[in-house]
Amino acid sequence: MVLVACASKPKPVRVLTVEEQQQREVTFVAGPSQEGVSTFFKDETNSLGLTGTSGTQNYAVDFDLDGHTDLAVLPDHYSIPKFFRFQPKVKKFVPIPSPFEEVLRASFLLFYDFDGDTIRDCIVGTLNQKTELTRYPLRMFKGSLRKGRYVLTEVKDAFPTKIEPTASVIPLDFDLDGKLDLFLANWYRKEGGKNVARPDRLLKGDGLKFLDVSNLLGNEHETSRDDVKYPNAMPSFAASVCDIDQNGYPDILVSNSSGFPDKLWMNLKDSRRKSVHYVDVGVASGFAQDGDGIFAPRGAGNSFYAVCADYNNDGIMDIAKGELFHSYDPESRDRSAILSGSSFDYPPKFIRTEYHRDDGSGNWSQGDRRGVWEDLNQDGLIDLVVENSGFPPKSRFVFFEQQLNHAYEDKAEIYGLDLVNPSGTVTMDWNRDGKPDLLIGQSSLRTESIQPRLYAFQNEFPSQYPSVRFFLRGKKANKFGIGALVILKTSQDTQRRMAIESFGNLPSQVSEGVSFGLGQSEAKFVEVRWPILTKVKGGKMMPLLKSYNLSKYDLSKVHEITLCENGKSYEGFRKSCP
Repeated sequence: MVLVACASKPKPVRVLTVEEQQQREVTFVAGPSQEGVSTFFKDETNSLGLTGTSGTQNYAVDFDLDGHTDLAVLPDHYSIPKFFRFQPKVKKFVPIPSPFEEVLRASFLLFYDFDGDTIRDCIVGTLNQKTELTRYPLRMFKGSLRKGRYVLTEVKDAFPTKIEPTASVIPLDFDLDGKLDLFLANWYRKEGGKNVARPDRLLKGDGLKFLDVSNLLGNEHETSRDDVKYPNAMPSFAASVCDIDQNGYPDILVSNSSGFPDKLWMNLKDSRRKSVHYVDVGVASGFAQDGDGIFAPRGAGNSFYAVCADYNNDGIMDIAKGELFHSYDPESRDRSAILSGSSFDYPPKFIRTEYHRDDGSGNWSQGDRRGVWEDLNQDGLIDLVVENSGFPPKSRFVFFEQQLNHAYEDKAEIYGLDLVNPSGTVTMDWNRDGKPDLLIGQSSLRTESIQPRLYAFQNEFPSQYPSVRFFLRGKKANKFGIGALVILKTSQDTQRRMAIESFGNLPSQVSEGVSFGLGQSEAKFVEVRWPILTKVKGGKMMPLLKSYNLSKYDLSKVHEITLCENGKSYEGFRKSCP
C-alpha cells in the first residue's frame, strides 16, 4: 500500500470582529416578550426617575413617615445599597445620600422598628460565601431623623451570633411580648473543604439587643459526637412567618435546599413548659416534601421559598412553594406547588398541587426563587406573582391570576410582565390610587446579554373594583403590627392576610400595609389578631382580637384606613394613633 500526501499552505485564521461575534450570539428579548395590553400595566420607570437604576433586592419603605413609600435597592448580589426618596410634588423617586455613616456592602437588608420609636431601624445581612469580599456577622443600625434626613447609626454587640451563612432573617414576635424577635435561616459553611449545613437560630428581641433562644427550636441544635456536629441541621435558604393554625402565635416556614425536607415549625405551649416552643411538623403535615421521594435519602426538593395566604377564602391557610427543577431531574424531585390547607385540626394538612414550566424542548430549567401574594386585579381573589429566574432566556416572570374556580392561569405574557431573570419583586402604591403597583428588578445571572434594570409597572387594570389598604398601629404590640392576622369580612366571603413585609431568600421588603380587593362584594368589618397578649375572663392570657366596623367609610372612595390597637380606626394614613 502506497500512501501519498500533498501539502499546501495553511489558510490564515481570521479573528471575528466584536460585531460579528455579537451577531453569532443567541439573542433574546430581556424585557417583556411583547408590550402587552396597555390597559393592564404601564411601564413608568422613566417617569418615576428610575431609568438606569438596577435592583437585585428592593425595599419599599417609608423612611420619613410622610405616608409616601420610599425606596432602597441593592444593585447586585452583595453590593452597596442606594436610596431614593419619593417626592410627591414631582411624583418621582429622587436619589438621596446613604443614611449609613460608612460605605458598606450587603446581601440583604431589613427595615423595621425594633426599639418602638416609630422610626425604622436596619439590619444588614451577609450570606458569607466566597463571593463576599469581607465576611460579617449580622449588624444592627438604629434609625433616626435629623432635620428630616434618615440616618442609620450602628449598634454594637446587638447580636449574640458570630459569622454565619445566613440566607434569610425574618422578624416575628414569637412570645407575643410586644418586642420583635428574629428567626435566622442558615445555609452552608465551608468546614474542612466540605459544605456543612449550619443550624437555624431563634433570637429573642429586647429593643435593639437580642438573646439566643435557639433551644426553643425542637432538636435543631442537638449535637453529636460523630463527624456531623449538628445532625438535625439542614441547609436553609429561606424562611417566612405565618399563623398556620390561626391561634395568634406565629409559625415558621423553612425552605431547605439540596434535597433536604423543608420544616414547618409550629409555635406551641403546653402545661409542662412555661414558655412557648417550636415543634417541626413538616413531615406529618405534608409540607416537608411530596410523596414521591419521601423514602429516598435527600429525595425532597431544592426549595427557594414558601409563603402563606388563604387564597380560596375557605378559612384555612394555604402555602405557595417555589423549587429549582431541571428537565433532567428525576420525577421524584419536588416541583413548585400550591399547598391547599385541608384541615382545621393539628397538625395541619395540605393537598399538594405541583406545576412546572415545561416548554417542550426537553432542555429547560425552572427556578422559582420568590413569590408574592397580592390581589392585583382587586376582584377579591388573591393572585400570585413568581420570580422564575436564573436560566435565561426561558426563565421569565410569572403572573398567576386566580380564576373564579380558584384555578391559576399565567397572564404575564398577555399583561406585558414576562421579563427575563426577575428579582426583588415588591408591591407598592406609588400613585396612591388604591391599586398595588409592581416594582421588579432584574439580574444578569448566567448571561451577559442582559443589562440589569428596574421595571416600575403601574397597575392600570380597567376593572373599577374598590380596594382598601389597612395600616396597623400598635401600642403594646410592635408599632407596625408585624405578624398580625387581618381578617376582612364582606357580604360574600371572608379574606385573610398576614401583616408581613419580608420573606424568602435574601429577602426584599414589600411596602407597609395589608391590601384587600373587594370585587363586587361590600366590606362589613375587619378583625385584627394583634401580636400581643391580653387578659381575658378567668385570668387567662390570649392574643388580642379587635373588631372594626367599616360601615362609616365609603370604600368606593376611601383606599386607606389606619387601624389602632385600642379598637379605633381613622380614614387615611396616620403615623400613630392618638
